[in-house]
Amino acid sequence: HCLVHVQKWVAAHLETLQTLTGINDLRELDFTDDRLQEVLRYLNKDSQWKEYEQAQGQNLIRVYELPTDVVRLDTTTASTYQAPNLEGILRLGVSKDHRPDLAQIKIMLGALDPMGMPLVTQEAPGNSADDPLYIPAIEAIRAVLNRKGVLFVGDSKMSALNTRQHIDSNEDYYLVPLPGTVVTTEVLDEYLDNLERDENLVETTPIYKETVSGEQ
Repeated sequence: HCLVHVQKWVAAHLETLQTLTGINDLRELDFTDDRLQEVLRYLNKDSQWKEYEQAQGQNLIRVYELPTDVVRLDTTTASTYQAPNLEGILRLGVSKDHRPDLAQIKIMLGALDPMGMPLVTQEAPGNSADDPLYIPAIEAIRAVLNRKGVLFVGDSKMSALNTRQHIDSNEDYYLVPLPGTVVTTEVLDEYLDNLERDENLVETTPIYKETVSGEQ
């Protein structure tokens, strides 16, 4: 993002910003490139970024009265043409961009569902496994929401036993597809049969997956 555009935007909205912030002597020159760079240097420190991210998330939820019942977690990667750095986070790893020759970083994002507003963004070395990234992100999200009973939604990589135990320990819930290594087809069929016989269960919607042979 180009910092130069911020000063022009502030000049066009100066009165609004003065009213919202309560800073009557706020000026366009407070948002020059060099001053914005100082802000970025400050936020580049992990402790200060976490403090800002937590406060920003709480303010947005309060002002817009956003629902906080469901949070979706997922990872992605961002590639770069810079050389890999074994002492930093730019590493060669499994590429979702189909470019294993490029260094990348791994990003964990926790967002409010269904609107997709980011609550937590965390970076990790590009060769990191996804599994260990969930618990730190969940802890950061809990610091923002400060409540129990949240439903965390993720892919099968969030189904690791220690991750699910960690979610349950705070009286929260999870929704993940369980891989065959966790629940066999026979055990899953037994679970579903029990659900069908449960008279107190609300109506369910069957979902079928088609196999290679065309069977469901």
